[in-house]
Amino acid sequence: MAVSLEVCECCGHPLPTLEVQLELTPRQRAIFGVLQKAGRAGIPLSLLVERLYSDHPDGGPLSALNGVCVQRQHMQSKLAKFGMTITTSKGHGSIWRLEELLKTERHNGVETAHASA
Repeated sequence: MAVSLEVCECCGHPLPTLEVQLELTPRQRAIFGVLQKAGRAGIPLSLLVERLYSDHPDGGPLSALNGVCVQRQHMQSKLAKFGMTITTSKGHGSIWRLEELLKTERHNGVETAHASA
């Protein structure tokens, strides 16, 4: 079922719909919300985790970074239904962004999603 993706006329950032929110778990909705607020600039993974666990007196679990990365993997297929993806830069200080999914290519049986730049 293809769903049309609405994007901001000013910046081209994907705009969430209620349907997207309903597909996600509570933790995934929290991640989605932080990424949405970060906009096209994105947010470093460490700051994303800090914002997710800011209400925890101890700063969240020791495995918080890993947990967020695992949640991203689970979110990708859900977001793809709505024409969105979470992109990350590589290396120290990885920047996470919510972007429009433009196309998917298949190489040797592996799908690769390409987001807008």
